[in-house]
Amino acid sequence: LDEVRSSGLEPNVIPYNAAISACAKGCQWERALSLLDEVRSSGLEPDVITYSAAMSACEKGGQWEKALALLDEVRSRGLEPDVFCYSAAITACEKSRRWEQALELLREMRSRGVEPDVITYSAAISACELAREDVHAKDLYKAAMSKRLFSSPLKQEWLDLRDLSAPVARTAVRLALDDMVRRPNERRFHDTENGGDFVIITGRGKHSEGGETILKPAILEMFRDEVAGRLECREDVRNPGRLVVPAASLRGWARRQQSAKELL
Repeated sequence: LDEVRSSGLEPNVIPYNAAISACAKGCQWERALSLLDEVRSSGLEPDVITYSAAMSACEKGGQWEKALALLDEVRSRGLEPDVFCYSAAITACEKSRRWEQALELLREMRSRGVEPDVITYSAAISACELAREDVHAKDLYKAAMSKRLFSSPLKQEWLDLRDLSAPVARTAVRLALDDMVRRPNERRFHDTENGGDFVIITGRGKHSEGGETILKPAILEMFRDEVAGRLECREDVRNPGRLVVPAASLRGWARRQQSAKELL
């Protein structure tokens, strides 16, 4: 952008979009908004790419109110928000614990013919899961599964969480456990090479920030908080990137849960 200015050429919106996108990647939300103001004051028309980049910068900088305000501006200018605009806005809702607004934005984008992607669904699921709206979170996961955006926890012999955020991973585990309660005698979830144990792959954190595993402690904490003393989950001594729910513990828990539901 500076080179365009120094050359004496009149910049168009494209170099501004590139500069604002660079600000988003660097979490420089104030600089991104300054460039957006420059676009406006120079007589250029910001496009959807300009706004989605600025919204992403605000979302990554923790400025969720500014991100949502930019979405309103997109609408007021008669522009059609794209999937990147909506994903940034829904991620802003996730970080601000505004799960109802996240769902409203998801409904809006569908009604406008904008197809949610894996980032959109991940943010919406996280917003619901962090607010303990587990029913909504699981419904969203199943919707994303139907579009092949997430692998199914209902069809694999084990559950691989390595590409998921912690809230989405917890939702996947809850879905798998729900299905086991409905069909406690089936072995579709069981890795028969491990004696029928339920294997949860969390990875070792090699690709996480700082190299620290995030998923393993998140899933272990979920088991402690939600099914402590009723369903055992432990680290696999042979593979630190996996958790194991012993077959006997799983079958007994699933049958007890099923019996309890039948009494209701």
